Amino acid sequence: MEPSDGEKRKHFVYGTLRRGSYNYERFGLARRSRRLGPAVLEGARMYDVGGYPCVVLTGDPAETVAGEIVEFLDPACERVITRMEEYAGFVLRPCDVAGSTVWVFVMADVPRCAVPIRSGDWVSWEQGERVRDE
Repeated sequence: MEPSDGEKRKHFVYGTLRRGSYNYERFGLARRSRRLGPAVLEGARMYDVGGYPCVVLTGDPAETVAGEIVEFLDPACERVITRMEEYAGFVLRPCDVAGSTVWVFVMADVPRCAVPIRSGDWVSWEQGERVRDE
């Protein structure tokens, strides 16, 4: 299933593309995207894979990932981000978040180096949860 142009620009971001995070700043997303609000992806588990997170879809609604919905305003920026994510092994999948279909970069399998992030929140993990969980 290929997204249409309108659909493809709405993404659920959960890690370094979230507002205030490294890639948000690096790609200038404050001016190249529009934040539509916080959101929770159900049926997914988050892992730390060494400086950034990955998400694996589990189908278990008790497992959740915190993030936000963004709409990319700059198609060129979206293409660069997509290439970066695909290079790291992510695939783009449609997911239902709060009753709307959005696009999420996920991994098909859990990488061997992965550390589970129980809260499903990368921002909390980076702000100290990592120390408590390990």
